[in-house]
Amino acid sequence: MLAVIPTILSAQPTITNAENFSIGTVLTFQQCNSTGVSPGNSGASQTWNFSTLTSLSTTSVETMVTPASTTHGNLFPTSNLVEKYSDGTFVYVHATADSSYLVGYVDTVNNYIIHYPNSLLFALRPITYSNLTTDAFSDIFSSSSYNFNGQGTSTINADGYGTLILPNGTYSNVLRLKITQNQTDTVLPSHTLSNSNTISYVWFDGIHTSALLKIDSTHTGTYTSKSVEYLLNETIGIEELTKNNDFNLYPNPSSGQFTILLPSDNAIISVSDLLGQQILKTQTAEKTLNLELDNNGIYFVQVTTKQGTTTRKLIVNR
Repeated sequence: MLAVIPTILSAQPTITNAENFSIGTVLTFQQCNSTGVSPGNSGASQTWNFSTLTSLSTTSVETMVTPASTTHGNLFPTSNLVEKYSDGTFVYVHATADSSYLVGYVDTVNNYIIHYPNSLLFALRPITYSNLTTDAFSDIFSSSSYNFNGQGTSTINADGYGTLILPNGTYSNVLRLKITQNQTDTVLPSHTLSNSNTISYVWFDGIHTSALLKIDSTHTGTYTSKSVEYLLNETIGIEELTKNNDFNLYPNPSSGQFTILLPSDNAIISVSDLLGQQILKTQTAEKTLNLELDNNGIYFVQVTTKQGTTTRKLIVNR
C-alpha cells in the first residue's frame, strides 16, 4: 500500500499556518479503507506514496463556526472557534497565533460532553522538522452510568519532511507530524483505571491550513480503531474573504482547471508563471477557469479588486 522512497529534491519546510482556521472555512475529506495502510518512515527527504488509497463511499465535512452559533457554546467560555463535523460532533478550540488547544468535545449522536480543565495541545505554529513538544492535559466526562476523570500528555513531533503523493495530487515540501496522546481515566465510582493511546500522523504543506492526510489509530484495552482520510477541498467562507480582501481557489494542486471563491464579482483575475509571464487575464464573473498548460509546476493567481490585490500560489499537476 505504501512505498517510501528517499529523495533529495525536497527542501526542509517550516509550516506557519497548521490548523490556523478562519470562521467559515469548510474542509471536505475523502474517507479511505485503512486496511494495510502504514504511515511510512520518518526522516528527511522522504517520499510518501499513498496514490493507491482505496476510497470509501463516504466523505466527512468540517465547518469552522463561532461558539455562540452552537447549542453548547456557553459550556466552554475559553473557546473562540468550533470545528463542526458532519457526523454530529463539535470540537471546541482555543486558538492563538501560535497554538491550538482542545477545550471541549460534544457528541450529539451518542449524547456525551467532554470538558478539558487543562486544555489539550494539538497544533503549533510555526513548526519545522525535528521540533518536539510535550504538554499535559486533563479531562472530565460522563458516558452511560459512568463518570470519568482523566489526565494525560500530548506530544507533537515533527518527524519527517518530503513529498506526499495522494490520489488527487502530489505535494512537495510537506512536513509530517506524529501526534501522540497517552491518557489514563479513572472510572467512578469504582475507581478503576482505563488507559488509552492515540497516534495520529498528519501531513501539512505551506498552502493549506488543514492537514492533507490524516492517519489515526486508537488503542483502549483490547479495542483498536483506525481511520484514514485525505483532503479534497478547503474553502473559506465568503464573509471572511470579503473582510480581508482575500480569495480561495480549489482544488490545489490542480490539473489546470480550478474554481475561485471571490470576495467580489468586480475582480480582475490573472495567472502568471514563476518567471512572471502572464498566462491568463480575465475580468469576467466566471469563477471556474481552465488553464491550457504544457508544463506542471507552480503558478501565481492574482485577484485585484477596488480594495487591493491578493496573490495565491497554484500547483499544477496533470
